[in-house]
Amino acid sequence: MAKAKFANSEAFIIRNGRLSFPNIFRKGSFEGKENAKFDAVIICDDQTEGTQLAIDAFKQVLKEGLQGKRPESSKYICLKNDEIRDGSDNPKANRDEYKGHWTLSAKNKNRFPCVSENENGKLIEHDEDSWPGYSGCRVDVKVSLFAGRGANGAVVGANLLALKFVGDDEPFGDGNLSLEEAVDGFGTLEDNTTADSLF
Repeated sequence: MAKAKFANSEAFIIRNGRLSFPNIFRKGSFEGKENAKFDAVIICDDQTEGTQLAIDAFKQVLKEGLQGKRPESSKYICLKNDEIRDGSDNPKANRDEYKGHWTLSAKNKNRFPCVSENENGKLIEHDEDSWPGYSGCRVDVKVSLFAGRGANGAVVGANLLALKFVGDDEPFGDGNLSLEEAVDGFGTLEDNTTADSLF
C-alpha cells in the first residue's frame, strides 16, 4: 500500500482566541474510551488576530493535498467566510459561544507546551496543577494545518503545537451555584453561614 501523502502548512499563531473543550493535560474520552490525542477548540471573535493566516493556510493545504476539494472532515475547521464554514455548522455548535464565530479544532498525539507570561514578561511552562487557563479564557495558539488522503479517505486537520494563556474572560458554562444550591442534600444551613466557612 502506498504511503499517505499530506500537504502541510507552516506553523502560525492565532492570537487572543477563546479556549473551549480543552483536553490539554489529559486526553479526553468518548463513550468510555480515551481519545487518541490531546485537543482543544479555539473560538475566534472580533478580538482575535490571525484569521487571514488560518484562511490562507487552509486554502494552501486544500489545494496541495486534495486538489482544492474540501472533504467532510474539514467541518471541524470552521472559519467564517465563503470557503470555510461558519462556526454554527460545527458539530458542537449547539453551544451559544460557537454561534457567529469561526472555530478551529486542533489536536496532537503528544503533549505540547502550555505557557503564560510572568510579571517580567518571561514565559513559564505549566503542568495541570499550575495552568491558569479554563474553558472561556483567552489564549494564543500555535498551529499548522494539513490535508491529504489517508486510510480513512480525505482529511483536513490542525496540529496543536503550543498554547499560551493571555487573559481572563467569561467562563463557558454556568459552573457557579448559589450557596443554597451548592449544599442542597447536605443538610440545613445555620444562619450567617458563608461558602468560605463550609470547608
